[in-house]
Amino acid sequence: MADLYAHWVPRERIITMNLWSSELAKIAANALLAQRISSINALSAICEATGAEIDEVAYAVGLDRRIGPHMLKSSVGFGGSCYKKDLYNLVYLSESLNLPEVAAYWKSVVDINEWQKERFVRRVISCLYNTVMGKRIAIFGFAYKKNTGDTRESAAIAIVDKLVRERAEVAIHDPRVREEQIWMELEEGKSEVEIKEVRACVSVCGSPYEACRGAHAVVIVTEWDEFRVVDGLDGQDIDGGNHDWPPTQSQAQVDTEETKATRKTKDTNQSSTPTVNWRHIATLMSRPSFVFDGRNIIDAAALERLGFRVECIGNARSGGRR
Repeated sequence: MADLYAHWVPRERIITMNLWSSELAKIAANALLAQRISSINALSAICEATGAEIDEVAYAVGLDRRIGPHMLKSSVGFGGSCYKKDLYNLVYLSESLNLPEVAAYWKSVVDINEWQKERFVRRVISCLYNTVMGKRIAIFGFAYKKNTGDTRESAAIAIVDKLVRERAEVAIHDPRVREEQIWMELEEGKSEVEIKEVRACVSVCGSPYEACRGAHAVVIVTEWDEFRVVDGLDGQDIDGGNHDWPPTQSQAQVDTEETKATRKTKDTNQSSTPTVNWRHIATLMSRPSFVFDGRNIIDAAALERLGFRVECIGNARSGGRR
């Protein structure tokens, strides 16, 4: 195997070890990464309860070279095909070796991840006056992470399921995931009656504006750059409460073009990414309008100046004022 890989990997970078070490190294790497995510998500709950801010906590502990700054971004929960699978591999292996305490330890990483999703949905329901029945909730993102169409174990699946059980009207938009993929994930393992319920409560939208029309809340589940709000709405004038809304006819024409993703923002590599117009979204939604940021990617203060009520993971900013 080393000779094979040596055709495109430098010899000094090829590690050889026994078979068990090799298998465990791969599983252990994913398990340890998932452990960090569950650890920071558990801390995010303490932050929300005390008034601490999870990004500040993560920054401070990340300065410790023994810990480092990587994988300390709090979120609604990890997804993807590897983390949960490899964690359960460790659980199964530990149980097979009669190591129940070790099995329970690694299972707790999965349990925290599932609890984080449940806790996030409970926060949505609580902020929306303890019921989402009949309320339109726009879901921004269905992939398990940005820049992929992969939906395996995506946090969005569990969040939508929980909202459907609460009889919310759920409108999903993802810039890359195909509609048929979304339906497949939402219907997998469900009875015919449950599928009918999902179809009655859920719609898949081709644009974020379609999803937000008449919505009571936006829930950001995937950290797509398109959804970001950075540095005061990317230079839009948000001062003084005069935002030129409702738009004039000429401005409405401009906004129609914006829904075709002509607005651009420069990233650090000078490439352009279409971004949603949050000012326009504010005019489409019901009032009060909530934004629940499950990835901590937005400028909450900027959106609050537009009249949104903003709730972020690991931050009690809105909850602490009510």
